[in-house]
Amino acid sequence: MLSIPIINAKSTAETRSVYLSELRRAEADRVFLFAVNPFGDEVLLREEMRVLAENIAYYEAAGLETGVWIGGFGHGGRLNHEKQLAARDYTHLRGLANGGESEDSFCPSDPEYLAMYHDFVRRVALAGAKMIMIDDDLRLSLHGAVEIGCACDRHMAMFNERASSLGLIDHEYTREELAKVLFTGKPLPLRKVWLTLMGDTLRDFAAGLRRVADSVDPAIRLGHCACLPTWEVDGVDSIELARIFAGNTRPFLRLIGAPYWTDIRVFHTTGLGSIIDLERMQLKWCREMAPEMEVFTEGDAYPRPRYNVPALYLEGFHQVAEAEGQSDGILKYMIDYIYNPLYETGYIDRHHRFSSLRGELKKVFAGKQTAGVYIHEVMHKLHDMDCTGLGEGEIISRFTPASVNFALAAALPVSFVRTEYTETALIFGENAKYMDEKLKKMPMILDASAVRILTERGMDVG
Repeated sequence: MLSIPIINAKSTAETRSVYLSELRRAEADRVFLFAVNPFGDEVLLREEMRVLAENIAYYEAAGLETGVWIGGFGHGGRLNHEKQLAARDYTHLRGLANGGESEDSFCPSDPEYLAMYHDFVRRVALAGAKMIMIDDDLRLSLHGAVEIGCACDRHMAMFNERASSLGLIDHEYTREELAKVLFTGKPLPLRKVWLTLMGDTLRDFAAGLRRVADSVDPAIRLGHCACLPTWEVDGVDSIELARIFAGNTRPFLRLIGAPYWTDIRVFHTTGLGSIIDLERMQLKWCREMAPEMEVFTEGDAYPRPRYNVPALYLEGFHQVAEAEGQSDGILKYMIDYIYNPLYETGYIDRHHRFSSLRGELKKVFAGKQTAGVYIHEVMHKLHDMDCTGLGEGEIISRFTPASVNFALAAALPVSFVRTEYTETALIFGENAKYMDEKLKKMPMILDASAVRILTERGMDVG
């Protein structure tokens, strides 16, 4: 399944035929229309929904499955003056360690913000959307000044209430006090309270949106784009969220890890190889835990054009994904967001040029098992993680496994699933706490942290 996103407002009576021509040239199966939330501005909202309804009808009539892509809580950037005024009464996400607020990111525990967001999603559904996908700013962490979780006044009050009811505190904790103990040393019960609260906030948000979609049409597919925090530090995982969003429909999930990270090397990625392996790791979790779910990769080339992010990165990423054959498709961001649809045609040109190669790779590798060193990487480690010497930012970045970067540097082929061709295991850090008996009998490559953990548990590591 090839999905391509475009900006709803850019697809007008004058440009729709050009967009459709490019989508057909790419042989797209699905188009996602990005609809802007104008923060309750009724005039702007009606116009956005008018164009959205026209676009949905147009692309569906042309034979394309049509979804709508919307923003989440905000990415942690700046707001223009008009948006600042419109959002002045909403609760911003707030950091724990420094107490700073994220200017463009809002807390879903705020009932006024939630009511506005629900109304927006209801309008999108009424415009005819059969599939709605929330962007990867659906997260409480990683918003500029906000690193792990939201410490707004409302969340602090809820945390203190929960911790007090469990008999874990004898006074109300401040942000400064919590920042000194939650993610700075050995695991403690307060960390679990914090992570559970963050997870419950997102679970409640997802369930509330599901109810909104059901009020219009229970068949609407609702889902989200995964992000690093929604696999671990937000106290919930993206598989659970996808199922809550889905309700009685088939769950879907766009993974995290994009080709445009290749040069900027974010979150401890060391190049395209580690980004691809990051997606392979998520695919393994999804296939084991949610075989019913539609899962597609993040083929994002932001910020286009090709002199910023070469098509080479995007095509290499896509070819490996096709060869491995574990995903249901790709969300391939090949059309420019800002300028006219013919401003940058090079991504679709290369996509078209390498189409036959992708088909051959898929055919050659079909039905085969992965071989190489087995990378043992588990979910949900933060509850019991030893965070001594780490900061919040480092904890988030460790989502990219050090074992992956080690294997890439040593040119080792890797597998995230155990097959008859994976005879050695690569086990780094906290993952050593989560080993079954069969894994313990395999030859292992360990880092110092894993050696310490296993030694403390009485294993002779040599």
